[in-house]
Amino acid sequence: MPGFWFPIVVGAIFGFGTLYWSFFQILQLRWGGRSVGERVGFEVAIYNEDDNDVPENMRNPMLEAQKDGSRHRMEYKVRLVPKQAGELAFNDFK
Repeated sequence: MPGFWFPIVVGAIFGFGTLYWSFFQILQLRWGGRSVGERVGFEVAIYNEDDNDVPENMRNPMLEAQKDGSRHRMEYKVRLVPKQAGELAFNDFK
């Protein structure tokens, strides 16, 4: 591979990684009492080891995160139809 492609490839990897990270951060933003993810039907929750409000179902994954050194875990909630006020969503039936 010619040397002039190296900065282009590195720049593309960095750019796509930044977009990927930004996507998950935007989904967590709160707007009008609900997160953007709740509004579009794709919620992302990132739990860090120093968070106090980790739900019970994430306790064991957080212990694994401490062991493997990553110190965080992500939880995804996907609904087929975005939840409207007063309606049940797909994940409400677990």
